[in-house]
Amino acid sequence: MHFTSNKLIYLVIVFSLLMITSETGSSLNINFEFVSHFGGLISDVVVAENYTYIGQGQDFVVLNTSNITDPSPAGRLNTFSLIKEIEISGNYAYLTDFENSLLIVNITHPSSPTLESRFNLTGNLTNLAVTGNYAYIVKENNSLLMVDISDPRSPALVEVYSNPYITSISDLDVAGNYTYLLDRNNGLFIVDITNPRYKKLINMYDNVNKSKDLGVWGNYAYLINESGFLEILDISDPFNIALAGSYDVGILPYSFTVEEKYAYVTSLSGLFIVDINDPSSPALKGIYNSQGAKRIDIEDNYAYLISDNSLMIVDITEPSYPIIGGRYDSVGKVDSVSVKDNYAYLAKGDEGLLIVDLNDLSVPKIAHICDFDNYIYNVYLVDNYAYATYENGLALVNITDPHEPEIVSTLNISANISDVVIAGNYAYVMDKNTGLAILDISVPSSPSLISNYKSSDYTKNVAVAGNYAYISHENNNSIEILNISVPSSPVFENIYMTPGSVYGIAVAGDYAYLASGEKGLAILNISNPSSPKLMNIYSTDFASDVTIEGNYAYVIDTEKGVVTLDITNPSSPIIAGMYKTGGGIKSIATSGNYVYIADMNNGLVIICMQTEPDRIPPASVTDLKGNSIGPTWINWTWNNPDDADFSHVMIYIDGTFITNTSDVFYNLTGISERSTHTISTKSVDFSGNINTTWINNSATTYSINTGGSGRIETLEDIANLELKDVDTQYLGINSFVTYEFTRAGDFIDSVSFFSLRNTGRIKSTIEILKDRSKLVKINPEGVVYKYFNIWVGDQGFSSPANIADPKINFKVDRSWLQQMRVSPENVKLQMYNGVTWEVMPTTVKGSDDSYIFFEAYPFGFSTFAITAQTTLKSTLEDDMPIQTKSDNIESRPQTSNPWTTIVSIFLITAIGAGYLFLKKEKD
Repeated sequence: MHFTSNKLIYLVIVFSLLMITSETGSSLNINFEFVSHFGGLISDVVVAENYTYIGQGQDFVVLNTSNITDPSPAGRLNTFSLIKEIEISGNYAYLTDFENSLLIVNITHPSSPTLESRFNLTGNLTNLAVTGNYAYIVKENNSLLMVDISDPRSPALVEVYSNPYITSISDLDVAGNYTYLLDRNNGLFIVDITNPRYKKLINMYDNVNKSKDLGVWGNYAYLINESGFLEILDISDPFNIALAGSYDVGILPYSFTVEEKYAYVTSLSGLFIVDINDPSSPALKGIYNSQGAKRIDIEDNYAYLISDNSLMIVDITEPSYPIIGGRYDSVGKVDSVSVKDNYAYLAKGDEGLLIVDLNDLSVPKIAHICDFDNYIYNVYLVDNYAYATYENGLALVNITDPHEPEIVSTLNISANISDVVIAGNYAYVMDKNTGLAILDISVPSSPSLISNYKSSDYTKNVAVAGNYAYISHENNNSIEILNISVPSSPVFENIYMTPGSVYGIAVAGDYAYLASGEKGLAILNISNPSSPKLMNIYSTDFASDVTIEGNYAYVIDTEKGVVTLDITNPSSPIIAGMYKTGGGIKSIATSGNYVYIADMNNGLVIICMQTEPDRIPPASVTDLKGNSIGPTWINWTWNNPDDADFSHVMIYIDGTFITNTSDVFYNLTGISERSTHTISTKSVDFSGNINTTWINNSATTYSINTGGSGRIETLEDIANLELKDVDTQYLGINSFVTYEFTRAGDFIDSVSFFSLRNTGRIKSTIEILKDRSKLVKINPEGVVYKYFNIWVGDQGFSSPANIADPKINFKVDRSWLQQMRVSPENVKLQMYNGVTWEVMPTTVKGSDDSYIFFEAYPFGFSTFAITAQTTLKSTLEDDMPIQTKSDNIESRPQTSNPWTTIVSIFLITAIGAGYLFLKKEKD
């Protein structure tokens, strides 16, 4: 009994210590640092004077094109994600990227572009236009964002415009006071942006077919559609659009631009130059074989065309005979990468095998390009040879001198090669349809096929270790194990059913590591190849491939990038680091402390690994603000830090922890009117490091009255009511509604808006007040003519979900203006938003002998004041958000995890009890 008690106590102590270890122990973390980027698909081109600006993968590249015949790189800025579109305005470039951000780049000195600001937005951003102080961005194909860029260091979202008829925006343009939105399914929409905050749809033209690109020049809008037509619309009167003419390009166009009397259309067949001097009768002027050019810009007498991998500068001085003037070739996408002795070998598809000199990692350079007649998928390195796979064969390249490689042999094997492994004197080549082919490569100049193993199902990858080959089956969730001790006669050993589809396989020691898609990384013990055992599954979003190097597994995850796991104990992998590139990772290679990433759209990305414990927290969030506020909700937005290992933001509301999020917004709902709430944030990285700096912002909800479609009640004191006027209208979907007020003494003539829903009969009430509303705590600036309230429908009815483009028509007595000695232009409508007064856009509409008539555009209905003062400043027009500025609060206590405290108390108690028990037993 004595022995049993001691044993029990020891077990409790050991178990307790194990619990402590499992909570606090961690492996050395890998910190990834960006080193350089090489190549990537070219996404857009803009020309300004002697410089050409292109998006190349995640790089913003500036080319000096003052010498047309010899374009040369002048400057480069590495951004955070793949670049989508570029616009140039003055000394700034405006970029959108695949992280749904607007980037503003200072190009005052083109040789050294610098990032001025990064403005994170939610939703998929598809198109961009910049004019004046605003950037217009299409979001999710169905809404228009307007961003105030008057201060490039602090852009601000001004407005979001949507319309139920606009569902699939394919392009936009801005000209004068109008934004033109091209909907692929529903035609051309024209929106009046005279006041950018209060956009109004004024017309639409639906007699166009699946149009994809748009440009407005002068009195005409030019469209190209998926049927190959260039269509020209007369928009000289935006309220009366008419088809002026069209031209059949004859094949699917990519994009176009217009310069003077010519339209330049890019297509799969080349560059078409169309004479549009007479818009009613466009005619073909010239054609240039542009080799797949997709985007175009015009400067002087040159057309700048980009394909995925090159910039072509075409002399169009004589449009009938365009000729090439200069060319800049780049490295586009990369399918595979292998590294040896300071050189990277890139599989570049139909461009062949690209060898890159890495002696200066900060500036990778092309050493040589091996041309093949086939599309190169993968490349593997063994000794002085590179083994490059193409669709139906294998090429052996002598790389003793990387600058002068020699293709020594090629061998056609099968129809659909998916993978190859080199082991000793043999190449194991996997064909998706026929199985495994084994080649004798002992004589590189004459490789020979020595055996074929027909697999039972569609195969994808192969790994070789010792006398065994492991073949992955993607369709039936299994791996097939072959005994290859005699390579000329492989023998089936076993088939193992895997947790999910296998997209990649790697073997190291007694373990096989399977990239199993949405299941994650499956780890098998294969010490007995005839009977594998599942040891663990490490969950990721979607594991597409895996590479093993030392004690680390590098998992390619389609969402998270390179997920690095410490597999010192394969049965219990531990996250060690993570790095996400701007595009889609195809393969990786490691060499020393560096990881080389082949990115499908982003070229070659080089990162450095530091295997030191990560104790550095990420930076704090920036630009935290109440982006939109309602009566029962507050939506805060911010920018996440740019740290590569950033994980999430801790969200506290009014001092209470709420959630963790990696998003750039948090929406607080279900709160009361006129209530103030504070959001507090801390940023956290993947290693669990917390930035202890609090970033806070406070915001107050708006106040609206109670009322409805029936009896409308007031929150005002009866003694303060001068008069009340009521009108009822039927609200149908997508219709303009006007409430008219005719009661004597009512200076509000009408209230109108665009109804977005079928809501039936809805009542609107005007309350003319004798003095300031009881709902308001401060006076507006200026001399007050009248206070009044406007209520439409029930509480919360007059929201952007129900109405758009609200407008108020009111009048002011001439005698009051004369008495106050103010001019009509100084009369403004002010609206109370629950915190302060805001000046609404107000214009003079006319007059008679007694009154001056005005029109104002509020953002909703609430408490108002008509005022007059020459020094009033419109916060709406100048985009001054109503919010409390963020303060850094160092002293706010951090909320701890209560379970940590409970477990700690339990462990200390258990250890203490064990000690006392043993001491008692001993005594």
